[in-house]
Amino acid sequence: MKRFRQIVIMPLAFAGGGALLIIAFVIFTQDLRIFPGVLSTRLRQPASPPPGSTTLTATTADGETLAVWRAEAVGEKRPERIILFNGNAQSLPSSVVEQRWLAELGFTNFAFDYRGFGSSTGFPSEQGIYSDAEAVFDLVVKNESIKPRDVVVFGRSIGTGPASFIAQQRGGSTLVLISPYTSVPDIVRERPLFRFLVPFLWYEFPTHRYLAELKETCVVLAHGKRDTIISYAHSERLKARYHGNHPLAFISSAQAGHQDILDLERERIGEALLTCVSRERS
Repeated sequence: MKRFRQIVIMPLAFAGGGALLIIAFVIFTQDLRIFPGVLSTRLRQPASPPPGSTTLTATTADGETLAVWRAEAVGEKRPERIILFNGNAQSLPSSVVEQRWLAELGFTNFAFDYRGFGSSTGFPSEQGIYSDAEAVFDLVVKNESIKPRDVVVFGRSIGTGPASFIAQQRGGSTLVLISPYTSVPDIVRERPLFRFLVPFLWYEFPTHRYLAELKETCVVLAHGKRDTIISYAHSERLKARYHGNHPLAFISSAQAGHQDILDLERERIGEALLTCVSRERS
């Protein structure tokens, strides 16, 4: 029996203990798994905005300060303002291409670093990111002397959750969702090695719930069928959840994956965005 314990039971116990440690590590480091940009952007030197952009600061209800870049529209300027919600590894410098594109479409637009990213203070959490969204939305409305209906909310990847939240809370005229997801638990369920961790998640970002509550917001969805990070099926389910009073534009790309959809479908996304805001003005 002693020999049996040495050969079988003790190795199994060590293996089980090691597995529990790995599981605990995965659970308690989920902040960094969902927002890996916290580490990478903090290690870089503070970035300066490109020509044509200025720096602002938003202060959240819980006292955090957020770095915001304002890109001035070029050419014929539209009255709407756009707020960009980045993906989970993006920061202000990686927003420059999108900001320049939107400026060329005539939109003065704003990008910001979530709490914990770049020079923004704090550390990410779901409620914290919601507070960030509220602070930046209110800053834009006040700074630009516009109405909440004049705001367009533009979310990408993980940013589609908080973007949908603020559209539902503040009532922006248009919501653009690039490679969106129904909820964080739904993403995790699709990963065989991690689906058992769903009960331990402290992130939800229920995009599907916020989208279902929108009535007067025009919605644009864009998703690539080759997306292996957030499956195309998420956008199909989100489309079914929208029952607002405006048509929903669904841009399906057979060629695009997760990272390249804006590069491949920029023209169609821009056309859908302009159609939405023009309908609001008509």
